[in-house]
Amino acid sequence: MGAQSVARFTEAGHGDALSTFLEVLEQEAEDRRHRRINRLRRESRLPAGKTW
Repeated sequence: MGAQSVARFTEAGHGDALSTFLEVLEQEAEDRRHRRINRLRRESRLPAGKTW
């Protein structure tokens, strides 16, 4: 997706928007990571305060 996005944004004349697009993608990746961790914690059925 990264290679295609850069090429398409540049071709469309929106190269200056790439930094904003990158921030959005990074935030989405971080949100997905947190949702995955929370889902795995729920599925593990460990006590809430359990630590390694």
